[in-house]
Amino acid sequence: MVQVDCEDASNCRRSSAGIRTMSRGPSTEARKPANAGELWVCPEDAQRLNDDTQQYHPCLLTRNKTIDSLLEGGIQYGLQLCISATDNSDSTLIGNLLISSHIQASQTAQVTVVDTNNTFDVRPLARVVERQSTPEKVHALLERVRIIRTFDFEGVGASLDKIKADIQSDSSHKHLLVFDGLSHGARVSLKNNAVQAQADLDTFFKALQALSTDYGVLSVLVEGFVQNRDIEANHECLFHATELQPFFSTNTAPSIDLHVHVHSTQSHKVLEVMASRHNGNSKKWVECEATELE
Repeated sequence: MVQVDCEDASNCRRSSAGIRTMSRGPSTEARKPANAGELWVCPEDAQRLNDDTQQYHPCLLTRNKTIDSLLEGGIQYGLQLCISATDNSDSTLIGNLLISSHIQASQTAQVTVVDTNNTFDVRPLARVVERQSTPEKVHALLERVRIIRTFDFEGVGASLDKIKADIQSDSSHKHLLVFDGLSHGARVSLKNNAVQAQADLDTFFKALQALSTDYGVLSVLVEGFVQNRDIEANHECLFHATELQPFFSTNTAPSIDLHVHVHSTQSHKVLEVMASRHNGNSKKWVECEATELE
């Protein structure tokens, strides 16, 4: 497993954009995960929309009217959510909205982001937190977002073991677990050994389901990658005009409780509940202008 610790890395530096960067390279040594507060420098200008004194809602809301209307009140802790999109930025935005809402719901709320493709960018998350908080609180909020970077599926499994151990040692905090680009590592494994990779995926999702259920962890898969689909053989999207489908489906990841997919057009977004195991709102969808998701 490869993890990044910008605090200890000798080649870590601050870029002109205010982000600490380091060169990527393979390592066999596990390192302390970084957190978003270490990687981001707060700008001076931000608009206050609300504070972080609210108590936990039984379900987690995104604070976006369009998205929350589709989710019918939010997402219950203890479930597994997959967010996929034809445009990577859409799934990233929804993931960041959930992170921002979660860390502002309680002073002890914790988030762990497992970045499987070295593409998780703190800046979009920071902008979302800015809009929902005050400038002086942003850095402290981001300090509670831990980032673990892995570069293969084996590292993902090792990360999950560590996360479980951490939660077991302190189960009093509400946890949000985000896997950013999990399909990247899964695709590589499937190409090398499809049978073994599918077995590893099954084991991973069973372990993730147990962690979510036993400790009330909300687990979120943020997926931008979609692949060409065989419309006749596997039609999960509601709209036949869509020639793409998410990598994770009810066949490859049957334990996912809720799957939200975002279709993009030039001026509009269509959010669709592709699968829902509990509230029965599968195939529900909403349409909005592209700017409404910002």
